[in-house]
Amino acid sequence: MLSIVMPVKNRIKHMVTTLDGICAQNVSKKNFEVIVVNDASAETFPDLKKIKNIINVNVINNSKPRGRSFARNLGINNARGENILFLDGDSYPGEGLIERHLIFHNTKKGVLIGRRAEIGLPSYLRILRKEPKIMGVSFNDMESDLRAIHFFKQPSKSYWKKYGWIAAYTHNISVNKRLLLKSGMFDQKIVGWGGEDVDMFYRVAKNGANFYFDSSALCYHLPHLRNLINEGEQENKNYIYRMEKYRNIDFELLHETPFDRFIPCVEYYQKSIAKMIVSRPLKIFKYFEREKPKKNNIYWGVEILKYMKDKNIFTNDFNRKTIGNNYNLLGLRTPFPSKKFSKSINIENWRFVHWLDISKLVKENLRISKSLILVGFKKNIDSSDIARNLVEDEHLLFDEIKRIYNNSYLKYHEDYFEIIISC
Repeated sequence: MLSIVMPVKNRIKHMVTTLDGICAQNVSKKNFEVIVVNDASAETFPDLKKIKNIINVNVINNSKPRGRSFARNLGINNARGENILFLDGDSYPGEGLIERHLIFHNTKKGVLIGRRAEIGLPSYLRILRKEPKIMGVSFNDMESDLRAIHFFKQPSKSYWKKYGWIAAYTHNISVNKRLLLKSGMFDQKIVGWGGEDVDMFYRVAKNGANFYFDSSALCYHLPHLRNLINEGEQENKNYIYRMEKYRNIDFELLHETPFDRFIPCVEYYQKSIAKMIVSRPLKIFKYFEREKPKKNNIYWGVEILKYMKDKNIFTNDFNRKTIGNNYNLLGLRTPFPSKKFSKSINIENWRFVHWLDISKLVKENLRISKSLILVGFKKNIDSSDIARNLVEDEHLLFDEIKRIYNNSYLKYHEDYFEIIISC
């Protein structure tokens, strides 16, 4: 059996339309159930008697708003099916949607992502009038769903089996219930709009699940206006929470990399970090002999954590676990508030940041600190594929930085140099 979990808060008319679409599916009602979780909608909630005479619908009412993560978890815990299909209240099912998800889970293991087409008010009116054709939507309109483009056009589709979590949105996606329970379900600390689905399916991916895409498992996104200001604020808050939760480059790059470049970018930086660890400077202790670590600074570098006698000092050491105040970030985007630190001191890690991302690194570090210091040691970098995009010559980098940040200067010491940047 397939359990369809649908959290709802207001937009009740859309929900009823979506349930009507589920009733029209050419699948026996013995093969699926619908669990609607009403998250304390302010709008009057209908009794759904007519719909309940056609399909199995279980309505659960929250006495107060608890958020979408809580609502979906409540639906999962009450589901009788072995597999869960997540639909939103405004995800009108296309012909054969439920059947496509049922067939997938009868033949494969993993996560099935269905396609979502955006439609306008004319097509919405056709749905309400129960006209057979939804105007303006065809296979060629699949470009409205970016996932469709990249699942079909990515050079190596096998990438998506591993990284499909970045496109795992809960308006049309199914997964085995046991895998959801094993992964901890939805994080109920993520409230408001944005990211609770990607967060959960990231953990599903870490538990070994492969992701698949089916353009024929189609739903139509019923049109409605959105409060983009509120959504943006909520999404940013949730982003900071996820960054603090995972402290790794996966979520750092997810927000700093175009959708179609995420996978090659992550692959590049995974190799780059491995190179960074192997190539760590042997004379790093020379820097800390001269500059004792201070708790109002943040430090970036391999094997720097052992020089931090004060556990309250913030670090980014890729060769250590993300415990205490240690992170595994590149520095392109961070969860820290503006001007939290006096200095951001990056020891050699900056060499392994792709040249195209150096500007992001400088900008972000000057946001979180009053000044950025790039520390380098004289050494040779090999000519591997990774090294082609690395910064070998400090003079070239300094000349570019000086063009933008006039207060910057280059300072040499016996064993290392510093590029000191400030606004």
